[in-house]
Amino acid sequence: MELVLLARQGDKAAFSRLVLRYQPMAQRIARQAIGNEDLAQELVQEAMLQAYLSLAKLNDPTRFKSWLYGIVLNLCRNQLRRRKVIYFSLETMVENLVDENRSIAVR
Repeated sequence: MELVLLARQGDKAAFSRLVLRYQPMAQRIARQAIGNEDLAQELVQEAMLQAYLSLAKLNDPTRFKSWLYGIVLNLCRNQLRRRKVIYFSLETMVENLVDENRSIAVR
């Protein structure tokens, strides 16, 4: 809790210590959710940045760990949604091409 309060006051060393403490947990969560080490690492970096920029919004400093956990999960969910949209869009395009080729062949 003390590190969170110090980080809120602009103590970058305190926030660095929070990162060192919670980054392994965040990395595990992201890796399990995403299944890709490099992408998980990028998402954790993004989560840490969001946490740093939003520290003032954290109502209870004792809940930093669960708050950070939620940020990581939300970033992972958003990433998975984007993947799904891209996958389905590509799948739809391929199906449309196949349908067009079939209708051209039938004519």
